[in-house]
Amino acid sequence: MDVVVGITDAAADQARRQFCAARGIEDGAAILETALIGTPDAVRARIAEYAAAGATDLMLGFADFPATGMTELFAERVLALD
Repeated sequence: MDVVVGITDAAADQARRQFCAARGIEDGAAILETALIGTPDAVRARIAEYAAAGATDLMLGFADFPATGMTELFAERVLALD
């Protein structure tokens, strides 16, 4: 599943627009309904929805690959165990 994460709402929205433009995805496309898109809190909440539905594993693909910024943000802010 695709991960598009940004530190703020504005950064996440910009990343989503770039992701869609790069892949030719139009607003309202079904893939956007299943992807993990948003701030770390929004992505964490979406993962909780998948877990509540019974998912035990998620295979993730980060939208900025081969860069590592989103992976690092995910590790630091989504997976962080505060």
